[in-house]
Amino acid sequence: MKYIIIIFYIFIAFSYSYAAEIRPDSAADFTRKQHRLVRTLFAGERYFDCIAETGRLLQYTSDISLQAEYSYFISLNYFLGHQYASAADRLTASDSKGHVSPVRDALLRSRSFLKLGNMHQAIAALQNIPYDAVGEKFKYELFIRKTELLLLDDNYQHALDEISRYEKNSPPTEAINRLRNDISRYRSLGTKSSVLSVGLSAALPGAGQAYCGRYSEALLSFTAVAMSGAATWYAMDRGEKSLAMALGFFTVLLYSGNLYGASNSAAAYNRNLYNSFRSGIISTHVPNYDPASYIDMEKVFK
Repeated sequence: MKYIIIIFYIFIAFSYSYAAEIRPDSAADFTRKQHRLVRTLFAGERYFDCIAETGRLLQYTSDISLQAEYSYFISLNYFLGHQYASAADRLTASDSKGHVSPVRDALLRSRSFLKLGNMHQAIAALQNIPYDAVGEKFKYELFIRKTELLLLDDNYQHALDEISRYEKNSPPTEAINRLRNDISRYRSLGTKSSVLSVGLSAALPGAGQAYCGRYSEALLSFTAVAMSGAATWYAMDRGEKSLAMALGFFTVLLYSGNLYGASNSAAAYNRNLYNSFRSGIISTHVPNYDPASYIDMEKVFK
């Protein structure tokens, strides 16, 4: 019996020793296979499969730096899969736990809010990040994304102010000077006055629309009001008061519509002008946002 117990303890000790020796190899083998699988899924744009498989890696590893990479990669795949609310929620939840979000996380969070149409949250996600707390790698990227959001929000003066704040922490460059000069042109854009447009149409129906370059609408407004007014005068001249009152009512409606159309024409002209101005600046100065460029796939998923 004594020998049986000794043999049993030797067997247990050997088993633990053997397990300790093979466990690192098994873990490394699992990680390599999982990394290879994730790279294949990502190359095939199977974003939700990437989320599931990376989630397994996230639970398996105890490496804090890898956990941060995996977590960002999961949020990235939600974004690329057009699940912007899920991406924003993950990044917001991480931030609310007191974790200091890297700039790339803040950029992705901001972009997710932008895709959801929440401009206020998109700007707020970046506005409190100071340039002097950001490494050179992300400093310009943070600046250009802040500026892009301000341009999309038509806050051109704020965009110019952002350039000044950036230049306090980075030397001025020719590219930044060109960006500043192009944005500064907003002050000289030839916008149309809604008040003037309405005033012109009040004096002569259709004149406000013509002032805004909408000549077909101007002709239509003038013709409708003129014909209705002439018909009203003709009915009054013939003593047909009931018909004249009905036609007069329609004349007032058409005249009021003419004024409303003049105001809308000025607003539409200005909107198209700013859209064209903004699009020109962004297409010239702002590179496309690529959240996948902020993670080294070969290094993280080697």
